[in-house]
Amino acid sequence: VTEIFLMAYLLSTKCDFQFSEQFRNRLSLMVTNLDRFSGADGLVDNFGDNDDGRILKLFWRKGRDYRDIVDLGMSLLPGTRTNPTMTTPERACFRLSTPKVSEAAGTHLDPVHLAESGICQMRSRDFTLNFYANPVGTAGLGNHKHNDLLSFTLAHRGTPVFVDPGSFEYTVDEDVRNQYRSTSNHNTVMVDNCEQNRMVRGLLFLLRS
Repeated sequence: VTEIFLMAYLLSTKCDFQFSEQFRNRLSLMVTNLDRFSGADGLVDNFGDNDDGRILKLFWRKGRDYRDIVDLGMSLLPGTRTNPTMTTPERACFRLSTPKVSEAAGTHLDPVHLAESGICQMRSRDFTLNFYANPVGTAGLGNHKHNDLLSFTLAHRGTPVFVDPGSFEYTVDEDVRNQYRSTSNHNTVMVDNCEQNRMVRGLLFLLRS
């Protein structure tokens, strides 16, 4: 979604159309969050389902590698990179300027609480901790939500220690799909073998809150 809006904004810089300041500010926050939740390997942490759809892939990248979007976004929009990653060849293709890197990058950063999504992050020089307390989402449908309330991921000096396994597959095997989105598959508490949100057989894109 960030890429969709970013490409529209990039095209607007080449013509007479201008997006509003509100649009630019919101897009800048989207790019900043992609940057914030990208690990040292350039991959965004798993949480919930993975949709690897992309608009434009100039170079081969793994499904959760959005460094090119961050690089383009930071070059086009006001904002400061908090997770210093290498310059991408995609930015050079668009002939964009080099984004500014925060002096605090890679050292201590203030904790971040994204209230609407229920995601928190704490980062120091050596550790990155992400904590999830997000609702089922999509107006209660929970189509891409996993049972990961109070779950966390932890990396030490760029090496993952506690991970979220993500979604292995969607529709080929219902049992495997449900296993990967189950409470027991995440770094959280499970009480009396009960799922945090109820799964319904045959409905692979639904969680009952």
